Amino acid sequence: MAPILGGLVGKGVGEAAGSIVTAVGGVLDNLFTSDEERAKAALALKQIEQLPVLAQLDIAKIEAAHRSRFVAGGRPFIMWVCGFALAYNFILRDLIVWGFAVWAPTMPLPPAIQIEYLMTVLMGILGLGGYRTFEKIKGVAR
Repeated sequence: MAPILGGLVGKGVGEAAGSIVTAVGGVLDNLFTSDEERAKAALALKQIEQLPVLAQLDIAKIEAAHRSRFVAGGRPFIMWVCGFALAYNFILRDLIVWGFAVWAPTMPLPPAIQIEYLMTVLMGILGLGGYRTFEKIKGVAR
């Protein structure tokens, strides 16, 4: 039991859940021999893999329903910041560079934003990491 708890704290819930699912899957493969039993066991494992995603969705619902702007407004604030940063980096900055090239060629160019970090935050907030897979498994994908 101690290694499992240590894995949860040390690696993170997602990685620990993945290693637990892999271990349980190996045991289940040995226990079930028919194709129907293996399919049922595989479905159960997929449902277990989705538990961290479902927990995060529940937390997001609770935060969004909170009366305080400091709790409920955190996600929208970060999404607005990401939206403004994307608009600057891909639209406004290019227009500024073009304007400098035409009217003030000696002016230094405006800095670019490090999009890699921004996209990581944005994808996490939007839930694009694993939720689409969850939709496909549940059969509600469009």
